[in-house]
Amino acid sequence: MKAPIFNAQMSHRSSGGLQVVECLVDPCEGSRSRAEMAMDKEDTFTIQLVLAGKEVFTIDNNQYLLSAGDIVVWNSMFPVRYEITERLQKISATMPLQRLRSWLPDSWYASQGSLPSHLLSMQYFRLFFESVSREFLSGNITPGECLIEAMIAMLLTTEYRRKSIARASDESRKAQAIITFLEKNLSNPDLSPKNLAAQQNCSVRYVHKAFESRSLTAEKYIIEQRLLRCLRDLGNPKMAQRSITEIAFAWGFKSSSHFSRCFKDKFGVSPRDYRRSVNGGRILEPDPKLS
Repeated sequence: MKAPIFNAQMSHRSSGGLQVVECLVDPCEGSRSRAEMAMDKEDTFTIQLVLAGKEVFTIDNNQYLLSAGDIVVWNSMFPVRYEITERLQKISATMPLQRLRSWLPDSWYASQGSLPSHLLSMQYFRLFFESVSREFLSGNITPGECLIEAMIAMLLTTEYRRKSIARASDESRKAQAIITFLEKNLSNPDLSPKNLAAQQNCSVRYVHKAFESRSLTAEKYIIEQRLLRCLRDLGNPKMAQRSITEIAFAWGFKSSSHFSRCFKDKFGVSPRDYRRSVNGGRILEPDPKLS
């Protein structure tokens, strides 16, 4: 039996950080996994316009049914899956996510989902996006940097801005969920940004983003929270029969020497000296300059 014939055509051009692709492809499916996300050298933002056909597009756990005229936007911080159910023609423009961040500093990370195609503003944007993308592909428009700014500016005149701001509230809850999960699992010695990303079904970069307001990386936040809990237990008389190593290991540290270095760097005193000072009736307060 002969294998079914699969047809696909593609036009592609890149310049100044902008990559535009137009393709015509038979029914198929694919995905962008976390392993592929980890290989990214730069976070990106993509606008996709469906010209013909049908596609089921999934971003994170949100599914969108796309057909002719629909626009979907997504960023590379989340896994995506697609299933083309009817021969599809589409145009996609991919650009650095940082460019969108400069336009939407408080809600850029919510830049994903389909947009309401029935609105007049979206109809104008669709005409603009299709025409300039094709001109770019043909080489009639050269400066990709300028076209990126024009595309984002036009996009923000549509319903997209309001939806992004609304989604930002939902995304802030997702970021808090990451932190809550972390704090409940500090005793797990294998806890890491990679584990958190897998548990929350997002990229490692997104995990780090959840800690931006705390001015700490995810790794440093994990260590800090573990140290605070070790400090509490070392000063607790009910824990006097437990060794320092036992307490450190109970909160996820894998090495007693690493724990001691981190503790002294944070609080300005060794774990042993801190415990002695507490048992002697004088609780040694950590230096606030080191907190």
